[in-house]
Amino acid sequence: MDHVLHNSISSVDGCTIKEWDNGIWAEIQDFNSYSEFSQSGDGVHVFCKGTMPKAGRKKGNREMYCDNRFFAVTGDHIDKTPKTVNEAQECIEDYYQLWFEGYGTTNNSNNIKSLIMDDEDIVKLASYARNGGKFRKLDAGDISDYPSHSEAELAYCGILAFYTQNKEQIDRIYRTSKLYTKKWDRRGKYTLDKVVTGLTEVYLKTECEDEIFPTEEISLAELKNLKMDQNSRKMPNLMAMLPANHFINTVTDWMSGLSDTYYEYQVSTALWLLSDLIQGKGALVIKQGTIRPNLYVLLLGLSTKSRKSTAVNKIEQIREAATDTELYNDEPTIEGYLEMLVLNPVQSFVCDEVSGLFAKYHKKYNEGIFDLDCKIYDGASIRKIKASGRNKEPQEYIIKNPYVTHLYATTPDKFTTVIELEDFSCGWGYRFLYAFPTYAKDRMDIELENNENIDAWGKVLTAVKTLYNRYSGAADFKFSITKEALKLFNKISAELEDEGEKIQNESLDSAIARAEDNILKISMVLEIGKKEPSHEITKDSISIASLLVLDFFLPSFSQVMDRILSDI
Repeated sequence: MDHVLHNSISSVDGCTIKEWDNGIWAEIQDFNSYSEFSQSGDGVHVFCKGTMPKAGRKKGNREMYCDNRFFAVTGDHIDKTPKTVNEAQECIEDYYQLWFEGYGTTNNSNNIKSLIMDDEDIVKLASYARNGGKFRKLDAGDISDYPSHSEAELAYCGILAFYTQNKEQIDRIYRTSKLYTKKWDRRGKYTLDKVVTGLTEVYLKTECEDEIFPTEEISLAELKNLKMDQNSRKMPNLMAMLPANHFINTVTDWMSGLSDTYYEYQVSTALWLLSDLIQGKGALVIKQGTIRPNLYVLLLGLSTKSRKSTAVNKIEQIREAATDTELYNDEPTIEGYLEMLVLNPVQSFVCDEVSGLFAKYHKKYNEGIFDLDCKIYDGASIRKIKASGRNKEPQEYIIKNPYVTHLYATTPDKFTTVIELEDFSCGWGYRFLYAFPTYAKDRMDIELENNENIDAWGKVLTAVKTLYNRYSGAADFKFSITKEALKLFNKISAELEDEGEKIQNESLDSAIARAEDNILKISMVLEIGKKEPSHEITKDSISIASLLVLDFFLPSFSQVMDRILSDI
């Protein structure tokens, strides 16, 4: 390193002092090997062990050689560096690329700057944009689309640089992503220089209009084959999209501190709980019919590692504690189901291992239960007459405006063993939100509960109790929807239906119809989950609900259907 130490005047006493050029001292320390001053006194030699990626190189004031080079060894050791020659292969490779290969500079000739925005706003814009799927994968640490971590890192920062040219801001956001490693401390400044100086355009708009439409990048192309990415399917991180005090984030913050259960289970059970707490009071009335926010949720995963039972049990416990009611692992027959709904048409059913119940649904004495459950899901009033023996009068069941939610869990193998294709043909199988994450998650060691866990529990308990009390005494109400939200929803629906028509797959057509309903249902519960619950569906809620359905729930359904069809 040549000419990297210069005289400088101290601002304290006016004396002449020696100062390193910006970043040089960090580079010297990074090699962690014997370093000395050159003969001139303003250069540095670093001696280390390793293999050069290519032959020796020189560019600017940096040189790197492994043979055929002569220079004076001064022995003028630099204080606070090792006195031994150490292994530094990683540094050799990184700095070779950074200094000699990786980073030219193409200046942004227009020198245009984006609007000043908060970190959260930038992440939200990047997540909703047409390339939002790429950004979210990178943010979650998924580099499968790139040959190396450094290229994934460059792509991620390049997206951020479109929205902000402030290197410190890009650095802050990058460090919150799962891409971040200690190597960033070494190479980060070079990456930032490249992405900012290489910009050809920047974000200038003040409104998030059609460019933040989430569906094109997310899954429409993948839907053509009904083969989603089944090895790394993840749900978008809602902490970056919803306010920190949103109900969903309050629940996931609590659950993630207790267990390594999948984030996707945490969000799915929180959505179910919100739909349960509304207690049938709200509905969206459109020309085509009435959509209620009740959800049927099914968690699928391996018996132990996925921690699906933990997610179900935790959400069940918090609901019971906040509402002073009990939820049982209900396994009603069709007659018991009807009798429960006659007594109270608003019901919540939870079953941790549901495969046994689904097997019973196929018994002769439960004939018709799948069709019945479809009508109940749709909120249709029911009058059913059950024939009795010779000496008894027929039994009549009248159920008005039922509002039922289901939260179930089982393994994918058990589910596809007990469920038949006919259960989808009648429409029942399409009514569930399938939460089926397949990526390898981190493991959490067993630990004692701490004050932070207790505080998080208290926040969730308060939020659940507040919503429960609010809607227990509320009158029925109608959700409204903004013009912008309706426009976005119709655009999403049209593109989905067009893709379904091109594929001509009956199961996909049915799944798309339910996907549209689920986008509206999830949008409603997202509004309820705000710090101050809202009954108006906004464009943001439609966008986030679409991301959840198209990025996760619909691909999960696709894998379930693939399994069922493969068994036929």
